[in-house]
Amino acid sequence: MVQYVFMLIGFLVTALNVLTFIALRRRLLHAFPKRGNLVSIVVGVAMLVLLHPGLFMLFGGVSGMMSFREQVPEWAQITAMTFQLATWVYGGVLLIKGTPAAFIDAFKRLRRLARKPDGTPAEREIVNEERRKALAKAALALPAAIVATAVGAQSPRARRLW
Repeated sequence: MVQYVFMLIGFLVTALNVLTFIALRRRLLHAFPKRGNLVSIVVGVAMLVLLHPGLFMLFGGVSGMMSFREQVPEWAQITAMTFQLATWVYGGVLLIKGTPAAFIDAFKRLRRLARKPDGTPAEREIVNEERRKALAKAALALPAAIVATAVGAQSPRARRLW
């Protein structure tokens, strides 16, 4: 029974990692229109390699986590767990930032639909493409800081407490 609980936790961790990657991929495609697919593939492979403890738990449960603890070098364990926490923090920031905007956008669309009679085209908003591209690239500063922190968390003094 405990094995299945750990496997369920591994499934939830992996699902949250996939959702965070999908959100990051959308931002990468907006920031790099020409090379967005290549960049997102590189980021996806890096996330797959660095977020492997969730996969250990998904497929192995408790024994998967024990094999991770015993067979993976300590520096890789620290990097993986730091990157896992950083991924969840980034996903949480996206969730906190995106939820109110989604509600406001839905409310505005409902108001616009209520005001306009049927068959009337909606007004086009003026979009500044240069500003949009600059904002998309600036939005990648947080993931870059998270990756730099995860890589820089390697301390020669890191010791196992048990």
